Amino acid sequence: MLTFAGIVPHTLELLKNPKKAKATIDALEAIQKSFVAQKPDVVIVISPHGTTLEKSFAVNLAQEYEIDLLELGVKIPKRTFKNDPLTTIAIRKARLTDTEAPVTLVSSPKLDYGTAVPLSFLCPKGEYTVIPTSPSHHALETNYAFGDTIKEEVMGSTKRFAVIASATFGQGSGAQQFNEGILAHLVSDEKAKELFTTSEADLKKFDMCGLRPLLILMGVLNGLPWSYKQISFETAFDTGLLVAEFPLKT
Repeated sequence: MLTFAGIVPHTLELLKNPKKAKATIDALEAIQKSFVAQKPDVVIVISPHGTTLEKSFAVNLAQEYEIDLLELGVKIPKRTFKNDPLTTIAIRKARLTDTEAPVTLVSSPKLDYGTAVPLSFLCPKGEYTVIPTSPSHHALETNYAFGDTIKEEVMGSTKRFAVIASATFGQGSGAQQFNEGILAHLVSDEKAKELFTTSEADLKKFDMCGLRPLLILMGVLNGLPWSYKQISFETAFDTGLLVAEFPLKT
């Protein structure tokens, strides 16, 4: 079952210079409390900085995962996480007949920073089982549909799942209006689908890597009773940082 869904930024500067993004850090502390309260067994993190493939989605199935960001200039304690091979393989099998956008299993014990930064804030002790997942270069609506595949496996399980979209928003001249347009579409299933028409040129112009992970998450939520709760949005380190939760209605 799905017990928690949220959006968390992944810029490394949050770990290097947290005082320069106080609103975001405060929001991360708040969402971490909500995350823990839902007692997830497994955390699916959708990161645009993992193994991103041209013609398939990538799901990381390693024996164990490690956070080690020292090479990127971040000194934090190393953390290890367990895997969930049964759910990972089930997600892959669910798309075996989809020859246009299948799931490819990769094995990378060292987590990319797009996965590591959210987990550093949500799971500071490394006590959770995780499934690191990456979007593909397929059309936006195809990424959304992949979220529906994940949902079917999650909702059919007795395990408690959290799904996290790791995302940063646009930056540069004109990014504020662009970001506000994205935010306005996170309030319902139908509004989220309108994001399919977002141009690749705009994503490149504003250097927004987070839309595909975000749309996968919205695909997971599609058809479920949810609401949108924006905890914070600020521009820091020259990029848009959103912390948001999608409380599930019971």
